[in-house]
Amino acid sequence: MQAAKSTGGFEYVEAISRNGVAGASNRLATIGLGLSRKVSAKIQRRYTQCRRFAMKSLARAIYAVPPFSPRNPRRNVVRFAEVCPRLEAFPERGNSDLKDWLIQVRPPQVLHRIPSVGLNQQDLGKFEEAVSRYQFSHDFEIPEVFLACLQKAKICSPEFLVLTADNRILFESALSNPDVLERNGILDTVIRTHARRMPGDYCLLTSPWSPAYYYHWLLDALPRLSVLEQFDSLKSVPLVVPESLTGFQRDSLALAGIPPDRLAGFGGNCWKVDRLFFPQLLSPTGNPAPMAVSWLRNRFQSSMVAEPTVRKRLYVSRRDAPKRRVLNEDAVIDFLLGRGFEIVCPGNLSFSEQIALFSQAGIVVGPHGAGMTNMVFAPADATLIEFFGDSYINGCYWALTNLRGQTHAFLTAPTPTMDYEVSLDDLRMLLKKLGVT
Repeated sequence: MQAAKSTGGFEYVEAISRNGVAGASNRLATIGLGLSRKVSAKIQRRYTQCRRFAMKSLARAIYAVPPFSPRNPRRNVVRFAEVCPRLEAFPERGNSDLKDWLIQVRPPQVLHRIPSVGLNQQDLGKFEEAVSRYQFSHDFEIPEVFLACLQKAKICSPEFLVLTADNRILFESALSNPDVLERNGILDTVIRTHARRMPGDYCLLTSPWSPAYYYHWLLDALPRLSVLEQFDSLKSVPLVVPESLTGFQRDSLALAGIPPDRLAGFGGNCWKVDRLFFPQLLSPTGNPAPMAVSWLRNRFQSSMVAEPTVRKRLYVSRRDAPKRRVLNEDAVIDFLLGRGFEIVCPGNLSFSEQIALFSQAGIVVGPHGAGMTNMVFAPADATLIEFFGDSYINGCYWALTNLRGQTHAFLTAPTPTMDYEVSLDDLRMLLKKLGVT
């Protein structure tokens, strides 16, 4: 029996032709389970939204009463510079007069970034709009980098937010992003979580989003070590990291020379420590810093292939991802295989294997996603071609390739969701425009 084309994701007739009735039943059961999970996720999201709305309404009602107004978290968000006196050098250990302080590690720095390569002005306009939103345009000043010290500080929530001893929220610990605070719920807190007492000194390594995402771990969190390493007094101070480390997090820390016994796993509740050392992120997330890129390449140089004789052509798949997938990926792969490309799924490789692979890359193609973070290890003359659905465009890898002197190009595809089909004609024209045969 000839297999009918699937429609709407339900491949019932095709399943019968391939596997018989039993196979079709299994397929339908899988589809049913998938739909059940989607419904459950939708219910969970709705519940979370309703709960946040209720908590926000309650908090605003309580903090509108004058005796409670001073305790309103929204009135107690501060920057480190507002609560920490500036010092010129790391204070001596025995100086008991000092409380909170900060030291500048690197002054502000201006980045000049060149445009990406697109097929037409309409696409370039979409990309420029995204760059203006997430990367703050082509010329951008990275704020200063500092090291701060807080006495009796608190680390709270899965976002690793930092509070002073008198419960003021440090804005920089939320990536200087109001949305992080809003989504966390800390601004609508009425009854504070009990803080677990953790004696001793700690250095905060993790930042919001870095516990779960490869990009934010590698380019936001891990390079904070480059700040801490400038101070001999901090060489053995425990590092606060997620309690449950992923494989790439464990591997990267080990390759960076951090012994396991120096790691302090934070479970996402609330700690109160004697002293917390806070290294500011080297740059706002989505805008990698030159200091971060050079530190990563120097620290992991031993895993890179020096001067590869043949440059690899890589297609980076997101088959294992829940969103931003290429719906016609089989056709894209067939097209690229005929042009000498290898198909890779970075999530199936160890951290050191990813470094070695991308250090040999000449051209990398694929949908926007975490695997492109490895362009930090690619040669300076490499080229990155990103696919975007026009519902979400982000220039974070454009910013990264600019720092490496690499070429960045992109294609967009119309889509009402996060998944999309790539036009093979557009891909052919873009490769020709870049001189790729």
